[in-house]
Amino acid sequence: MFKIDVSSSYERFGLEKNPFTDLSSEAIKDIEKIHVSQEIDSRIADILSDVIGENSGIAFSVVGPLGSGKTQRLKGVHKLIQESGGMSIYQKIDSNDIIKTTLDIFSYFPEEEEDLGETYQTTYPQEYEYGEEDYYGQSYPEEKISFFQKIKRFFTREKIQAPVENYELTRLNYNSQDIGNQMIEYLGEYKRSALIIDEMENILTASNTDLILFFEFLREFISNMPESCVFIMGCTNNAYEKIREINPAFIARLHSEMFSESLTDERAIKLVQKRLEYNRKKSMMNPLYPFEDSAIMLANSMAKGNPRELLKILHTTLFTATRESFVEFIDDRYIAKVLTGPTSIEEYIRRVPSDLREDVRIIIEKYGGGPVTYIQLAKDTHEPVTKQYAKLEELVAMGILTSEKGKYQINSSVIQMVRAAIKKEDDKKVREGKK
Repeated sequence: MFKIDVSSSYERFGLEKNPFTDLSSEAIKDIEKIHVSQEIDSRIADILSDVIGENSGIAFSVVGPLGSGKTQRLKGVHKLIQESGGMSIYQKIDSNDIIKTTLDIFSYFPEEEEDLGETYQTTYPQEYEYGEEDYYGQSYPEEKISFFQKIKRFFTREKIQAPVENYELTRLNYNSQDIGNQMIEYLGEYKRSALIIDEMENILTASNTDLILFFEFLREFISNMPESCVFIMGCTNNAYEKIREINPAFIARLHSEMFSESLTDERAIKLVQKRLEYNRKKSMMNPLYPFEDSAIMLANSMAKGNPRELLKILHTTLFTATRESFVEFIDDRYIAKVLTGPTSIEEYIRRVPSDLREDVRIIIEKYGGGPVTYIQLAKDTHEPVTKQYAKLEELVAMGILTSEKGKYQINSSVIQMVRAAIKKEDDKKVREGKK
């Protein structure tokens, strides 16, 4: 019903590919080459200078909306600490399970660390209130255990005969103070260190009881941080307020709060220039070509200074420009034209990258524009579920699809056109006696 196949080419703009496709800093190898410094970067640099130069410890938060550059900055600190010879733990939270998250953080402990090994009895310490006699009335030979095993043993609050490696952390034995002290002890072995936790908002759907346990562990850690240690927590604004509500004592322990700032037009232009130069096939006299300043300023205004939203707008605009041979420059008028919404379904599909177009076509033709789940589409396209999910999320990032509660559909500005076209097709079949 909607047969269109127009290949895109960025070569006429002197580009290898669309420079705005990779929205996340994690997808870019040399992120330093396209980073644009802001005031928050200077503040972080001053803090790190104090931590590294004066042997002090500090804990702070980096707060801002999705796409405002938090991860890029946190990973920058992680890399700096590592390159300075220190130990840095960077953990991006991907679950609301405090057990999994805690173990993920402690998974940075080496399995074998001979220099830190100590001699222990296989019985538990007396401070666990099991008396001076061995609990099982048995004597055990001494054994050499690694620091990692020591932590696993420390987690366990029960008397069991299972081997050390079978001990498990559970909610019943989750002792926030003990776990915090173990982190202090571990990172205290290094001249400089960091514990960096990103996307804290992802854990906040856990129960309040679990969240209190987890944030008490972190509070214990930052209350007695090792020298030359930095703790950073990254999260959204709403998440930060919820954490403050759940555990105000934890927030009170932070030494500083940093909030992501919106991109100024000047910095937005610099960001676009760096992205373009990073993907140039050949140098240009105008480093912003094919964009004009007016286009970037309008796009930045529409994105409200959010870097990720700015990249989405520019991705769609440049992609559309490659399909229109008459376009030589992209100014504010062209941006406005592209983003007012397509005037036809054909134009809408034409904006979709060729490797993703079939998914959009199925959503339109089979599901009337949606909503549809990625599992349903995976069955239609015969692709792995994970790959189908990634493709749909990419389409959402481009602004081609919208998503809500795991279901995807085409833009509201187009869905009425789709349904009108389907009705027209059905009416035609009825008139022709085919339905």
